[in-house]
Amino acid sequence: MTFFVRVSRGVLAISSEFRRLPHPEVWVECGPMSLVLVFLSWASFLWTQAAETDSFTPRNQAVLEGLAEISDEVDRRIERGIRNANAMSSCNTTVLEVTLGAELLRPFYGRIEDYANVSLQVAKIRTPFDQSIYRRVPELNFRLLQIGDTIFGFVTMIRRGEHLIGNDKFRHFFDEGHFLYLLLKDDGSNLEDVLYASELTETGLNGLAVGGIKSYADLVANYQGLLFWTAMLKPKLASAGKNPYVRCEKGQWMRKRTFDFKDYVDGAWDEAINCNQYATDAFGQSVHQSLLQLRTTEGEKLQCPLPSLDCPEILRRYKMYARYLLHPATCRTQERGSGHPILMLEN
Repeated sequence: MTFFVRVSRGVLAISSEFRRLPHPEVWVECGPMSLVLVFLSWASFLWTQAAETDSFTPRNQAVLEGLAEISDEVDRRIERGIRNANAMSSCNTTVLEVTLGAELLRPFYGRIEDYANVSLQVAKIRTPFDQSIYRRVPELNFRLLQIGDTIFGFVTMIRRGEHLIGNDKFRHFFDEGHFLYLLLKDDGSNLEDVLYASELTETGLNGLAVGGIKSYADLVANYQGLLFWTAMLKPKLASAGKNPYVRCEKGQWMRKRTFDFKDYVDGAWDEAINCNQYATDAFGQSVHQSLLQLRTTEGEKLQCPLPSLDCPEILRRYKMYARYLLHPATCRTQERGSGHPILMLEN
C-alpha cells in the first residue's frame, strides 16, 4: 500500500488518497516500511529540540578541537555497519541502511550526539543555562528552555578552528538528515520540497512555536546529513556518485572513502555566524542585552553575525538554497547573486 506524507509546522500528516490531497506537489510518496522510518525520525524532532546552543558566551574559552575524535568514532561505526551488512546479504541497500542505522541513529537523543557529550576523548565546553545568552528571555520561553536544560542538559560545544559547534548538530546531521533522506525521491527532483519540510521543523513545534528559536545552523546540519546519507545509499545522484562511500564488488560492499566531518562542517554550523531567528522582538532584545555584556578577545562587542573566514565557502555551498539554510544576515547572503546546487542528477 502506498502512503503520502507531508510535514507542516512540525505536524506529520499522512494520507492514502492522493486525489484528495491539498497542494499535492509538497506531499511525498512512500511505502509502509518507509512510513515507519519517517514516523520514528519525525518523532525524534519533537523530543529533542528543547535544549539550545549558546555559541557566544564561551567564545573566548580555550579548548582543543574535538571534531577529529568524533569523525574517527563515526568511521569505526560505519565500518561495523558495512561489515554487518555484508554478513547478512549481498549488496542489499536496505540492509546496509538498517545496519548503519543501528550504529548511527537513535530517536530522541542521537547516538553520535551522546558520544560527543560523554566521551572523555572529545574536548568540549558547557555553558550553564543561567549564564547563557538566554537567561533573560521572556518568562514562558525561559521556562520551556529551562525544562529542556533539566531534561537534556544545555548543549555542549566543540571547537572547529575559529568556530564553536553545538553537539546537538550531530543529531541533526545523522537523525534529521536521515529523515530528509527518506523524503527525497530517487532522482532528487523534490529536493526543494524536502528542504521546505526541514525548515518547517524549525518554524513549528520544534522551534519558533514553542522554544521561540529558529536555528538556521540546525537546518544546515540537516542538509549536510541528507548529503551524507545520499552519498552512502543513493550514489546515482551526481554529488554522491563522484565520491561514494561504498561500491558493490563481487557481491560485497567495499569501502571507497573514509568519513571525515571536515567534509561537512563549516561556519554555517556555528550559530554565531549563521544567526538564529527569534519568535518575538522581546525574545530577540533579551538576547541582545545579554550579548552587550560579552566581548571578543580584542575587546569588541559580540553581535550576530560574527565575521568568518568561511564566508566564501558558505556562499559557494549554500547560496542556491539560502532561503532554507542561511539567516539573511549570514555573510550578507541577501546581497549576493545566485549560486549552484550541490545535489543534482548526473547527465
